[in-house]
Amino acid sequence: MSASDVREMLKIHPNYSDSTTQIQYFSSNLSEQFRNYYIAQGSPSANYYISWDSNDTTVDILRISPDLASHESQRTGIRA
Repeated sequence: MSASDVREMLKIHPNYSDSTTQIQYFSSNLSEQFRNYYIAQGSPSANYYISWDSNDTTVDILRISPDLASHESQRTGIRA
């Protein structure tokens, strides 16, 4: 998968746009490092991503493409 493919699926919050801030965030939030694993496994405790076009005011460092916003799409990687 190319970097452009990833940019079409995930967007990072502007407050975390530099690598130093990202390293600090992911070092302090270990659950984020395994978030996609739990989603892929269909874990009941999975914390699914929010679509980047959502009006949800939750501050979520990563937002996902609207094409992958459903729980099923996030588990399988198949776009809606």
